[in-house]
Amino acid sequence: MSGVKVLLSLEKITVNRGLNTILENFSLRVNSGEIVALSGENGCGKSTVIETAAGLLPLREGTVKHQSNSGLQVSTDSNGMRKKLNPFGLCLQKDSTSGEETVLEHLQTAGKLAGFKIENEELLDLLFSWNLKHRAHDRIATLSGGLSRRVSILASLVPAMVSSSPVLVLLDEPDDGLDKSSREILIIHLKSLAVAGHGILMASHDDELISHSDRTIYWQGSKTIESGESPSSTSSSKATIKAEPCNPSSTYRNWITSQDTRTRTTLM
Repeated sequence: MSGVKVLLSLEKITVNRGLNTILENFSLRVNSGEIVALSGENGCGKSTVIETAAGLLPLREGTVKHQSNSGLQVSTDSNGMRKKLNPFGLCLQKDSTSGEETVLEHLQTAGKLAGFKIENEELLDLLFSWNLKHRAHDRIATLSGGLSRRVSILASLVPAMVSSSPVLVLLDEPDDGLDKSSREILIIHLKSLAVAGHGILMASHDDELISHSDRTIYWQGSKTIESGESPSSTSSSKATIKAEPCNPSSTYRNWITSQDTRTRTTLM
């Protein structure tokens, strides 16, 4: 497959939640330039796949591999080994935001953690497309649930938007809490990122969103059925918003200090 890279490989993984085996001998690959959807009833294992791919859950068996600067490498295995991963986008079912951050700050932090500094004007244009520009300087705690969900989704897309190398994006129920217009905007962005050479793995119940995927993994009881095909080729990856490379090493430490100071000030 010309120009295609494997961004994620789950190889015969078995994962437990408590005493229950949720995934058993499960395998999946996500390539650059494609959208893969996970579909099925609640509790079938969709979220477990996303969280395992992100390295958030331990493995009983198998390995998880991510694309790195030197090719596909093991990031997690059943022995508990974990390696530092290249930046990837992640949106969980529960929004991973701090209420003390402003919308603009949260997106800037997402960019810096991915190794890029994004100018405010670029982010404001992006927020405008999601009808969030007027809330750019508001703290996330003041947003409604639907608006906060938009911010979380945007932050998960930023690592791919700023990168000229293929980036993996993991989305767990991204349509949850979104109105119709927001779901349409999400579809536009996902297809744009796939065309730009990035890879998306998403779990969803939304038939319209799933219909735009290249491949669908559907749970039928404990078995999975796959439909669709991966694109046979993809063009060179490219960034969809302008950003300058930066050193991400101090970003998290500075974020912690800022949030701690702001929280204490608010309480006082």
